[in-house]
Amino acid sequence: MLKARPLAASFLLVAACAASSGAPPPAANRSEGSTAPLSAFDGEVLGVDRTAPGDSLSSNVRLVLRPASSEPVTVELAPGWYLEEQGVQLSPAQRMKVRGRHSKTADGGHAMVAWEIETGDRVVPLRDERGDPVWRRPQP
Repeated sequence: MLKARPLAASFLLVAACAASSGAPPPAANRSEGSTAPLSAFDGEVLGVDRTAPGDSLSSNVRLVLRPASSEPVTVELAPGWYLEEQGVQLSPAQRMKVRGRHSKTADGGHAMVAWEIETGDRVVPLRDERGDPVWRRPQP
C-alpha cells in the first residue's frame, strides 16, 4: 500500500506537466481509432472555457455550442495562444459553424473535436486532413 503513494504522486506530477504544456488532451489531439465521419453544424456559443484560466499560453479552449435542432455540444478547439494568433475572439451568444468529428464523452454526452471553425466570413483551420493539430506543424 505504501508503494502506491509514490506512484500516485508521480502520476499526478506527469499529469500536471502535461496539462501545463498547452497540449490538448489525447482525444483532442487526433481522433485515433475513430471512424466517425467529419460533420459540420452551426449554432450559438453558450460558453467558452479555458482549461488553465489566466494563462493563455498553456490553456486549451473549449466551448459549448447549441445547434438549432439538438442538445448542446462541447467542442474542443485549440490552445488559446493559437486562437489569439489567428485573431479568433469567442463570446457567448456568438454564432459560428464548426466542422469536426463527433465522439461520446465518458458521461454519455456528446463532444466534438473541431477541424475548423467559421466565424463571420473567416474560416480558421485547427487540424489537418489526418486530424493532426495545425499549431504543431513546423513553420515555413
